[in-house]
Amino acid sequence: MASGAAHGGHDVSAQRQQKLAKTIFGIIIYVRLCGFIEATMVKIRLARFGKKKQASYRIVASDSRAKRDGRFLEVLGFYNPKADPFVLNLKKDRIKYWLSVGAKPTDTVARLLRHDEELKDVVGGAS
Repeated sequence: MASGAAHGGHDVSAQRQQKLAKTIFGIIIYVRLCGFIEATMVKIRLARFGKKKQASYRIVASDSRAKRDGRFLEVLGFYNPKADPFVLNLKKDRIKYWLSVGAKPTDTVARLLRHDEELKDVVGGAS
């Protein structure tokens, strides 16, 4: 027996899809009205690694709610302040991308990015 004939000529899968769509739409509206959705902000910041007393840092794009050395979205560079002169390796194209989609660098990272002539305009300010 066809599914349409069993239920008065209505297609069961179409009814389920409509009901599911209404439910999902209702949940989205409810969540937005109640303020459950937080605006997540991506930060470009330093994540420490290395031995004790020999710190070096990865420059990472991470969710602003994540821990300093916790989960990150992408590694964007490397910074070693202990070397003389300090070592700064950057993935410039990826940093430009993250800045273009609204990521905010921390003050320290912004200061480091200003050392690079190509990124100085994007970050803004003088070093």
